[in-house]
Amino acid sequence: MLASCNLLFRESMQWVTAVGKRGTRVRQTTRLGPTRIGAVATDFVRRNVWTLEAAGPWHPTLLAYASAITVMSQLPDADPRSLAYQAAVHGNVVADEFLDQCQHQGWYFLPWHRMYLYWFEDIVRTIVAGLDGVDDQTRAEWALPYWDYGGAAETRAIPPTFLAATLPDGTPNPLRVPRQLDVGDRLDGTDVDTGAALRSDRFAGIGGFGGARTGHNHFAEDPDARAGTLEMTPHNTVHSTVGGLLGQFETAGLDPLFWLHHANIDRLWEVWAVTMGHANPNEPAWLTGQTFRFRDGTGAERAQQPADVTTTLTQLHYEYEDISGPPATPGEDVPRSRRPTELIGATDESMALTGESASSAFDVAPPTRRSPGRVFLTVDDATASEMSAMTYRVYLTVPDDDPATTDEFLVGTASFFGADRSGAALRLAFDVTDVFTRLRADERWTDRVSVTFVPNWIAGGQSTGERLPQQPGEVRVGRVGIVVE
Repeated sequence: MLASCNLLFRESMQWVTAVGKRGTRVRQTTRLGPTRIGAVATDFVRRNVWTLEAAGPWHPTLLAYASAITVMSQLPDADPRSLAYQAAVHGNVVADEFLDQCQHQGWYFLPWHRMYLYWFEDIVRTIVAGLDGVDDQTRAEWALPYWDYGGAAETRAIPPTFLAATLPDGTPNPLRVPRQLDVGDRLDGTDVDTGAALRSDRFAGIGGFGGARTGHNHFAEDPDARAGTLEMTPHNTVHSTVGGLLGQFETAGLDPLFWLHHANIDRLWEVWAVTMGHANPNEPAWLTGQTFRFRDGTGAERAQQPADVTTTLTQLHYEYEDISGPPATPGEDVPRSRRPTELIGATDESMALTGESASSAFDVAPPTRRSPGRVFLTVDDATASEMSAMTYRVYLTVPDDDPATTDEFLVGTASFFGADRSGAALRLAFDVTDVFTRLRADERWTDRVSVTFVPNWIAGGQSTGERLPQQPGEVRVGRVGIVVE
């Protein structure tokens, strides 16, 4: 229910109700906003939140964002510009064609979230333009920042502005909401590792950057649904490990940090496509096969298709402060053509993940192709009876049964964000071609392999080596297998 969604936000941060006492006023305005489709466009720059933090406490962009979040949290639930309504667009059980529409585990994941982010930004910008106390430059140039957690270790922490108890005037800070990570805590490095995603040189299909080819797929309706590499890590892993409101579909948009997290996911799409020169799909099914509907800063309806959002600057009139790519990795490229897949081995029984290390071994047959293409470790039909806020490192064939000493067999990080949704079945795929090739070359690939899941822990910032407890939930993986192309 939309009302209960808003109530959850208000109850989870009771101090925000006091913000109304500060008398924030919104001027009535007919301003359409410079990024409106069909209007005269102005280019905006989305900046790294750490750049803003480095300039000193409460950068004007972040202070304006906090003020806008206050206004949005006080709007009526049914107002499309309210924070509760915008969060419900992502996921909520409400009979409204604009709500509960997020796309996951498929190739619409990236374009849908780009549209969602764009119109949310438009709402915030419209509110900022009408706020008293905002300087003219901020009013004219405001754009949503992004949280780049892939740099130095310090960037894996929650930005200080989102942890401060109060605003500069002493009133409660609406950007601070319940999370699993708190002051000084950091995400594990594997939770924010973009390497596997950015190495994916195709957008769609198993092991693709953007996800499986599907129809409209909210989470698991399409039988071919499978998360892309970017959705797996760092999208899902950050959702899970930050936890709190961010850890569940229905409440994620209520955390103001959600929008900065997704701005970074959107930025990484730019890194992949623009900086690294990879190609987005040119198939009509992706470009114009689905139309998605949103609300803009005035509450008016807007509709877009993926073809409308493939380039940020020329179509949407924003760019990112930094879209530099990772250092080049030497090595021979393996062809990634679209070829039929072959399951060469899988577990016979499901396995439970409850916050401890867990392993499963199974037989594999030789690939029928003399020269197989890509090789994938698949995790299929993962469900959860309760939310899991823990991520797991995944290892393939660990000879000495000690994953801590065998990072050469680490194939990725698994998050089960969303697996607790009723009727959901999460499907993941890790590209293990390098491990497979190396083991075959060393004559160590046998007719039996093992897969091990090792829980990640939050690194506490207050004492060296401290491991903070997480919420493991109860995850059941239906099948683990090896698939070759």
